[in-house]
Amino acid sequence: MVEAGLRLFRRQGYTQTSWRELVQESGTPWGSIHHFFPQGKVQLATDALSLFGSDFRRSFEAICAQHVRPSDRIRVWFQAAADEIAGTGYAEGCPLAGIALNSVPMEAPLSETCLGSLSQWTEYLAQKITNDRIDPETALRLATKVLIAFEGALVLSRIRQSSECLTVAGEWMAQTLEVLETAAE
Repeated sequence: MVEAGLRLFRRQGYTQTSWRELVQESGTPWGSIHHFFPQGKVQLATDALSLFGSDFRRSFEAICAQHVRPSDRIRVWFQAAADEIAGTGYAEGCPLAGIALNSVPMEAPLSETCLGSLSQWTEYLAQKITNDRIDPETALRLATKVLIAFEGALVLSRIRQSSECLTVAGEWMAQTLEVLETAAE
């Protein structure tokens, strides 16, 4: 059910996703909702964001294993996202946006979950795209800029039905990192 919820949140957001759709999408019995998610849709959204965060880290680790330079890592990550969103027919974006835009700040538990997920992703990226010559505060600001560019490019890609925004944003962020890499050498 969590994977089905993740797909639906990416496609249509939090408020537009109903339990009926979740049951249908996941193929699970109606009674399993209350058994596995006694705290309701908020718990499902929390679990979906956790799953997405794990998937993101796993895929980014694979990129890191193949690319040493942070600029290359970002370029490849944005291009992979461009390929993925094109593969969905521009129907699926980031679940964080799909959940946050519909529920924050009205749903306090989801606000906390979204903020926590965003903080974890930012800290993770800061570690993977910087080096020991960059102080932690600067690394976090840089990772925040990368995520801003990424999320914005995802939204624009869906609107324009084109992955060009992700390609352009990825190249822009990679060039920004290349300046820092050159300065650190």
